[in-house]
Amino acid sequence: MSDQFNTSEELCKYQFTEKEKQDLAMQIAESLNKLREVKTLKKAATSEFTSRIDALSAEINSLATKVKDGYELRSMLCKIIKDYDDKKVIYRRKDNNEIIKTREMAESELQLNLDDQKNDSVS
Repeated sequence: MSDQFNTSEELCKYQFTEKEKQDLAMQIAESLNKLREVKTLKKAATSEFTSRIDALSAEINSLATKVKDGYELRSMLCKIIKDYDDKKVIYRRKDNNEIIKTREMAESELQLNLDDQKNDSVS
């Protein structure tokens, strides 16, 4: 009878050598470092996208408010007109002559000064 036998692949318990364990431990350490790097990159990317999303949301909200209200407040150059007869100070926009504000003159403004007298005579 010949020593002929068949073979098959079977799952068996394999004990790692000390060297193999050290190699596996080194692979774990390297994989942990890579994982930390990827998580850091993800956090930075997420932070950047969150920042971009927040900026766009703020812009959209600002534009929507302008459309809804139909105006925005802007700093505009205005003419100050002192009406000594009615004791009022009138503020007119220089671009369209619209009166934007009228107020009572303060006591200190009631006395006509030299500059106002010159402007009155030129007008």
